[in-house]
Amino acid sequence: MTSFTSTDPQDRFAGDFIEDSCEINVDVTTLPSTGHGFHFVSDPGSTTVNFAQIGRERNGAFV
Repeated sequence: MTSFTSTDPQDRFAGDFIEDSCEINVDVTTLPSTGHGFHFVSDPGSTTVNFAQIGRERNGAFV
C-alpha cells in the first residue's frame, strides 16, 4: 500500500490518496417480478485487480 498527496496550486487542486490492490466478488439476482430472476456469481479467481485508488480530493469549486 502506498500513500501520497498530490497538489496543483495553478488548477486549485489537492488530494490525499492511497494506492493498493483489491478483490471484487459479485453475487447478484434480478427481481423475479421483472420476469427474469437472473442470477450471476463472479469467479473470484478472475476478479483480482492489481490497482485500486482511494482518496479525498479538494478543488477550488468545493473547498
